[in-house]
Amino acid sequence: MKYQTNILIVTLLFCFIWSYTSAQHSEDGHDGEEHAHYHTHHIAVFNGLTSNFTHNNTAYSVGMDYEYRFSRTIGAGLLTEYIATEEGEILGGLPLFIHFTKGLKLTLAPLLLNKKKHHEDHDHHGEENRVTNFAFRLGAGYGFHVGKLSIAPSINFDMGESSALVYGINIGLGF
Repeated sequence: MKYQTNILIVTLLFCFIWSYTSAQHSEDGHDGEEHAHYHTHHIAVFNGLTSNFTHNNTAYSVGMDYEYRFSRTIGAGLLTEYIATEEGEILGGLPLFIHFTKGLKLTLAPLLLNKKKHHEDHDHHGEENRVTNFAFRLGAGYGFHVGKLSIAPSINFDMGESSALVYGINIGLGF
């Protein structure tokens, strides 16, 4: 039931965003002078924390993302993140970025999370088994731009086998 609710929320959110961006796209042809120039490519590094609600812990996180903007409102790219838990977790995803205003953007991303598998029995001491799980990220950030540089506080909610809140600062470069 939990996953059905999440799928319904994501579907409704997607429909809302699609209708919003369609309306913005039709307006772009009429008031092009009002919008400032945007960069087609953007790369950023992330520095922050991940608070895992399922395991009740918080760990340091570092990562980076790349965005290619198809228009003023829609972009897609790649993201990767390392979460410094005891075992070390590696996260990767293919985000869709939706820019509502000059600074505000929403992130929707399917994710793969690679982490150490926990064994219930104690016969596997010397083996390192890792498992990859699917998750989904919903996030928001607001970028402050100075020329080609950007600084953006961001907050993301990751849903999957466990739930986590990822928050921190992105420092990026548009080109």
